[in-house]
Amino acid sequence: MDKARLKPEVVDLLLDALVEGMGEGFIVYDEDDRLLFWNESFMDFWGFPKGFPRAGLPMYEMLLFLARQGEYGPGDPETLARARQETIHLNRKGRPETVESTHGRTLRIRRYSKPGFGHVTVQADITEIVNQELLFRELLDRSPVGLAVVSSRLNKRVFVNQAMVDLFAADSPQHLMETDIRDTWVDETLLETSRQAQDAGQDLVDLEAQRRRLDGREIWVSLNSRLGTFGNEPARMVWHHDITAQKAAERELRELNERLEAEVTARTAELEREKENAERANAAKSRFLACMSHELRTPLNAIMGFAELVELGIEGDFKPADSKEYLSNIRKASTHLLDLINDILDLARIEKGHLTTSQDMIDPREVIEEIRAAHDLPSRRRKISLEIDPANMPAEILFDRCHFMRVLSNLMSNAIKFSPERGHVRVGARTAGDKVIFAVSDQGPGIPESDLIHLTEPFTQARDSHQITHDGLGLGLYIANSLCEINGARLELQSEYGNGTTAQVTVPRPE
Repeated sequence: MDKARLKPEVVDLLLDALVEGMGEGFIVYDEDDRLLFWNESFMDFWGFPKGFPRAGLPMYEMLLFLARQGEYGPGDPETLARARQETIHLNRKGRPETVESTHGRTLRIRRYSKPGFGHVTVQADITEIVNQELLFRELLDRSPVGLAVVSSRLNKRVFVNQAMVDLFAADSPQHLMETDIRDTWVDETLLETSRQAQDAGQDLVDLEAQRRRLDGREIWVSLNSRLGTFGNEPARMVWHHDITAQKAAERELRELNERLEAEVTARTAELEREKENAERANAAKSRFLACMSHELRTPLNAIMGFAELVELGIEGDFKPADSKEYLSNIRKASTHLLDLINDILDLARIEKGHLTTSQDMIDPREVIEEIRAAHDLPSRRRKISLEIDPANMPAEILFDRCHFMRVLSNLMSNAIKFSPERGHVRVGARTAGDKVIFAVSDQGPGIPESDLIHLTEPFTQARDSHQITHDGLGLGLYIANSLCEINGARLELQSEYGNGTTAQVTVPRPE
């Protein structure tokens, strides 16, 4: 195009066509704030009547007209017009301004100025864009998924929807946007890792993170993000799916599986123990049958043998001294046989749950003295000193007298039986809170730890190839333990292999 050949009127025509056809409001003021130029779009945006704007009209008159139309809110129009003029002067080189007119339009205003010239204002009608944005925001707010837009430059939230506000228990969108993002993360290391990944251009895909609401409650969310722009600036769109209930269900399921595994493991171990106990009980009963035949035959053979000697002595040469000895042996064998039978009968009663007790206040010192007297001869035969320490023994306890005598007699008998010749057996007591503990200690060979836990089971004896095997059915401690339990007491054995054994009977003190 040959600009030199264009006539001035043609240039003016082209300029008018260009300005009028651009679709944006256009107005020019000189350096004295007087109107130089305007287009029809500007007139239409603000509702100016035809003929009102004219060249040379002061800016103040234009602004006063708008103030009287209510464009600047309530108040004195002249004051509002002057304040608006000052604002325009201050923002001549400022950022774009968005305003809403009383005619329902939303305008974006940009101002350009040049020293010695004045300034140009360009106004774009963005009403449709704003309405679409409002519609889009409404759709986002109706979404059940929490959405946040995070500015890459500011590293802060610049938009959140209502689901996001509800998810983090914020008072309002502004409240959540003003909250530091770090305050809503439980694991800040994971936050930094996710930021670095996004800064490197990677999107988050189903990242599970524990987050902290503004009310302090911790929740689980699944995060998905995408890089984009918001307000013409780089930003990250982050979707937050609440998976707290899912995590709780997973935790419950995991805990249930762990409990089931623990129960299966415990039940398996219990079955293994029951199997071992059954095998041990079966072996013990086998030993019991073999032992019982021996134990019963021994006193019976003694009774029959000495009875036969007495019978032969009556028919022949028979000395009174021999008769007394034979009869004494018969009595001892009979007593031993009776003890064995009583043990078997007690075992049957215990197994059937028919064991009963008749508790009363008894003097344990008196009972222990009777037991000592009964065991005096066996202990003296083996030169074993039998010490009864009455210190700390209570004057009375609540116990079935026969049961208490049976328990202490059994423990004292075992202590004497397993003590070496010239050994020492001690019977004493001590208090421990609301309990009284009776103890019977010996200097015997002790009991291996592997046998110790089984000695209160029936048909069980501590035997070792290097020890002397003692007679008995292996029922004494089992019966003693059962008698303690039915009287509310507890029998415990303490032993160090090679250093003797202490049997303790813990009895509640009477109130």
